[in-house]
Amino acid sequence: MPRDTVSPDTIAPPFSRHHASKGTQHMEDLRARIRALERPGWVEEEKLFSLGVAEIDRQLPAGGFLPAALYEVSSDRPVDAGAATGFCITLLAALLKHRHGRVL
Repeated sequence: MPRDTVSPDTIAPPFSRHHASKGTQHMEDLRARIRALERPGWVEEEKLFSLGVAEIDRQLPAGGFLPAALYEVSSDRPVDAGAATGFCITLLAALLKHRHGRVL
């Protein structure tokens, strides 16, 4: 057999248990990395605050608002800019009840 030819015995078939375990572990590693990006480790160090609306909290990666995070609120249509501004004011009021200090 030539040197640059790979023996079929050394290649795991794509549906073998050996191949699947590598793929499964790789997928779990990727999922763990995504979870770490979506919910960083310092999330547990800060107390989350909420507007009291469970539907909003479920949409946030941390399950609530982080006091020291930067959020962007925008509207799809110009006519909805007032609603977005009202939401921001409500969010700031909830934050100021949660902690005292400066807010950017």
